Amino acid sequence: MQEATENLYSIQFVSNVTGINPHTIRAWEKRYGATTPVRDKNGRRLYSDLEIQRLDVLQKLVSYGNSISDIAKLKKNELEKVLEKYSLQESKELELSSPRLNINETLQNIYMSINFFKLDVLGHELQKAANALSAIDFALEIVNPLISEIRKLKGEGKMESEKREQIYLIIKSHLTKKIYTINYTSAKRRKVLVASAPGQLNELGAMVAAVIFLNKQFEVEYLGGNVRANILGKLSQQFKSEYIFVGLNYSHDMTMPLAEKEKYLEELGLCFYENTEVLVGAYDYCFQLPSENMLCFNDFRNLISHVAKK
Repeated sequence: MQEATENLYSIQFVSNVTGINPHTIRAWEKRYGATTPVRDKNGRRLYSDLEIQRLDVLQKLVSYGNSISDIAKLKKNELEKVLEKYSLQESKELELSSPRLNINETLQNIYMSINFFKLDVLGHELQKAANALSAIDFALEIVNPLISEIRKLKGEGKMESEKREQIYLIIKSHLTKKIYTINYTSAKRRKVLVASAPGQLNELGAMVAAVIFLNKQFEVEYLGGNVRANILGKLSQQFKSEYIFVGLNYSHDMTMPLAEKEKYLEELGLCFYENTEVLVGAYDYCFQLPSENMLCFNDFRNLISHVAKK
């Protein structure tokens, strides 16, 4: 059987996720051996998930005042110990100096930035929330309501597609950064494949689910958006994961009509691994499911309860 290949990412993607510009990433590699990316056939650097996590930790430690030359060659566990020390100190300082984030006020500011298409305000408010909240709280308290708001605006015809796409990319960037802050504490982890059908909000819903699974210490294979049902089914045959999560009904029906969503589930039902449980993220509507190994969730809290029971 063919083994699944490791996910590899371009330097621009890594820059977007970590906030480190590509020139600095290359300099840290050449001068200090901070990373060891592989090269594609054209000589372009490609980075693994572990390399991204390493760069993210290095960036945080540099922001605390460490010299990159002093920490670049530390092993993963050594970096994490240093980061833990600084993070505990920073947490105590924040508790003393910073008021708790007002979620409702932050959401209202974000909604206003969307309505008036003020992307700088949107980015500022998302960054403020990301700094103040854990990954799971950021996903559930900020991104999840945002999905509902954007879905509503699309249904009312109040947001053109080009603006929606720009807003989606900003939200996705901040959520991606938060995903890479989640640390694993369990050596034996259950596996889940996370993907979405076509639709930008479907992908954001899938990313929220990825945060939930990571927070519950699952090994997450995040496959991205616009994944065809038959391909997702074939991948489940390869990975033999405990779960598949598919974001299917977060995007408005104008993006993917109900009949197409039901057809997607039918196609997936014909080919997914028999011992895998398919969890369908469905926003406000649960479908007629073609397999007894499929479950529908119209609320992320219910999804959390389900995976926590097992």
